[in-house]
Amino acid sequence: MLQSQQKQQQDHKAQVEKKAAQQAQSQPQQQRKKSLPNTTVAKGLPFTQKTTRDPERLEKDKRIANNVSNAISSCQDTIKPLLSQVNTYIEEEDRKDPKERNEDELVQKCEPLISQAGDALQKCNSDIRGLDGTGELRMRAQGDDALPEERRAAKYLSELTGETTRSVEEAKQKLKSMPKAEKKMSGLWKVRLRK
Repeated sequence: MLQSQQKQQQDHKAQVEKKAAQQAQSQPQQQRKKSLPNTTVAKGLPFTQKTTRDPERLEKDKRIANNVSNAISSCQDTIKPLLSQVNTYIEEEDRKDPKERNEDELVQKCEPLISQAGDALQKCNSDIRGLDGTGELRMRAQGDDALPEERRAAKYLSELTGETTRSVEEAKQKLKSMPKAEKKMSGLWKVRLRK
């Protein structure tokens, strides 16, 4: 059974890498050609101790970082319009007279969008874990000698987290004047976006 799970993880990782490689090939040549340092933090060593990465390892680390960046960027492209639409629906309902509001209809409109955003975040998380299951990229990205690709992946993840949190907090603030919708949607935020 353990071998079956390992095989599934390897298959998933291969699929994610293949998809990300296809996306990376669509990037302009100028973005892909950059001179990079060839040192990084060795796994398990403090950030002050550096080790030289061999060229093969360097290429592998670049590829993984680019694939992680592509997965995060794809997720961001998916959830940004979904959360924006949720906020638009909430704003429209909030502008109405309290007696004319239909909070049940608002929840029905927003629920599938929140669900889709949550699914996209789950897929992104799964892709990242498939590519960087040990967390080496995350640890190296925090070091002084991280590759530009590793720093970019960390930046994209920070942006995704910030934008998602900001959108959810804005929506929660606007829902305070609609107690019925607030109660129903607070459960959706927790279940779908916080897995």
